[in-house]
Amino acid sequence: MKLLFKLAKDNLKRNKEIYIPYILTVVLSVVFFYLTLNLYFNESINLDYGYNTLKILLYITAVAIGVMSLIFNIYVNSFLNKRRSVDYGVYDLLGMDKRHIKKLIFIENIILNIISIIIGVFSSIILDKLNFLIISRALNFESTLKSALSLKAVIITIIVFFLITFTSIILTSHKVIRKNGLDILNVKKKIQRKSVLSAFMAIVGIIFIIIGYIIAVILEPSNLMAVEYVFLEGINIIYIALIAVIFVVVGTYLIFQGLIVSIFNYLKKRKNIYKKNNNFIAISNLSIRIKENAVSLATICILSCMIIVTLCMSIIAYVSFVHNIEPYDILLGTFKEEDSSNIDSAFREDLKNNKLEVEDFKRFEIIEGISTYPGRDNKDIIDIYKSEGQAYVSALKMSDYNKLADKEIELKEDEVILLANNLFEYEAILEKEIKENINIFGKDFKLKEKIVVEDLAHYFYNLTLVIPDDYFDYIKEEFVYEFLDDGRFKNKEGEIVTEAPIQNYFIEQSYNLSGDKLEKKDFFDKYLLEDSKINSINKLETKGYTWRTNNMYFGDKVGVAPFIVVGIYLTIIFLLNFLIVVYYKQLSEGYEDAEQFKKLYKVGLTKDEINTTINKQITIFFFLPLLTAIVHYIFAINIINLFALSFGLISSKTLQTIELITILMYIVIYFIAYLITSRKYRNIIIKRSGKIVS
Repeated sequence: MKLLFKLAKDNLKRNKEIYIPYILTVVLSVVFFYLTLNLYFNESINLDYGYNTLKILLYITAVAIGVMSLIFNIYVNSFLNKRRSVDYGVYDLLGMDKRHIKKLIFIENIILNIISIIIGVFSSIILDKLNFLIISRALNFESTLKSALSLKAVIITIIVFFLITFTSIILTSHKVIRKNGLDILNVKKKIQRKSVLSAFMAIVGIIFIIIGYIIAVILEPSNLMAVEYVFLEGINIIYIALIAVIFVVVGTYLIFQGLIVSIFNYLKKRKNIYKKNNNFIAISNLSIRIKENAVSLATICILSCMIIVTLCMSIIAYVSFVHNIEPYDILLGTFKEEDSSNIDSAFREDLKNNKLEVEDFKRFEIIEGISTYPGRDNKDIIDIYKSEGQAYVSALKMSDYNKLADKEIELKEDEVILLANNLFEYEAILEKEIKENINIFGKDFKLKEKIVVEDLAHYFYNLTLVIPDDYFDYIKEEFVYEFLDDGRFKNKEGEIVTEAPIQNYFIEQSYNLSGDKLEKKDFFDKYLLEDSKINSINKLETKGYTWRTNNMYFGDKVGVAPFIVVGIYLTIIFLLNFLIVVYYKQLSEGYEDAEQFKKLYKVGLTKDEINTTINKQITIFFFLPLLTAIVHYIFAINIINLFALSFGLISSKTLQTIELITILMYIVIYFIAYLITSRKYRNIIIKRSGKIVS
């Protein structure tokens, strides 16, 4: 046993070039797995503030990291065993029985993974506070989210990665153990003689990818305008999207193992292509390499697509998060003028008692929901759309719009401006569906301007007409009905009706307060409770009031910020696995191609011809997965847009810019990986082929 340990130790030292990247990847996988679990088990995550979404996403992320680590371990161990197969074959021929070879493989893997897991766990504990600091800042909950070491997370991390280690050893080592020495040494020839049902796999792969693409296209956001939050109302959409992903992933593996091989077999039969400019060397070599590396190439393609999608969604989530930060600390809404004044006075007094002051104040009126009765023509209330359909818009005074937007626009008595917040379904309506002449309660108006707003989107959530002040007051006096406790309305004639042409009339008051973020959050934590002792507004006799706080204190940001955190984690893990798969594929190719190019040189090929062949091979092997991933990404854009819609406040122009920037960023990353690993590939060939390649 001592001899086996010494032999294993020497083997690891001798092959450190291929083991160091493995250790680094396992260490980082352990770090992110532990950090995710430690945050998941943290007791300071309060479900009352919407952390349930965060916990769900953390659980999914931990599972994803675990699955990716298992796949990575299996892939790398397969490569390592293939690379070390000659050593194992020599041991067998020299008389070492298979039981001892199996023990040697087991000891090497255990030493390697114990080192990686120990380094990973200790690194995780060291980085834990930094992780919590970043997360709490991202969520704007420094006061509630506290760093704490979870022993449960440590134990689960160690158990999971040891299980991954044992599973990968069992699944990969038996292929070497069950063969004799000569079989191991001739494994390459056997792989080349292996037949594949290329045509069948190609057809099935194409069908699977087409099905996945069709599902992705059907889920176009413009067909799902009613979706508000994917995790709440659109859970079925997530399942459908996952089905599309599964079809595309399986189809990709089949395409690379079937269609690509079939294409190269077809090229061999086309003499005008095959025999032109020494293409026969590149095509023959690529045909063999594609068969041997189809799984690796498909994995690179899938990882590339995952990186692009998760990176894109992370950026979208971040931009949405930034746009979701309201320009006020709190917005108080009332239904009556006298209630508005009383609430303002009471709120200011409460602030004074809690040593806070108002730094900025805005007051405006808004008529929300100028809409049609069910089954009734639009035109006697509002006629705004070119096509038939139920109308629903809001109205804002010209003077109030100037106050909110810090502008000085002037409207004639027959002019209006139409605003749309920057959710892209409203942009589309603004562009295509709005008439140039609009009728509002019997009066015709000319549409002076259509504006897509972002900064004001937090004050209203739909299409809003900016109208002259006098006509706004007329609508308020004539068409705002009194809302009764039983859900019905009392019109101006005193009649009880079930529908009203205007759903709500609000007097909104927005406040920005003095003090830092934590002070204001602590105040709102206590102030907005139903039985709050410091809230004197609740003691007033009012028709009722509404409130909305800045996302830094409550609500929607918890639904978006977790996607940023999880997106970053998954992007790093996918990118890490992508780089390591590319690195090991290039090592494998370099070791195998060196001997072949050496033989080609001996039979008469010049260095230039060999270099040309190498360049063709590298180019195809690198850019085939990238191009396939970009096509997958293009078809996935509809699903990405759907998630962007659920995050809220992303304009189509902003969204398209993010999607374009993401793909350009990844092309740069991919090209850098290409330069680094192709150089490694060339160095191996130069070193092992007697410098016949320059």
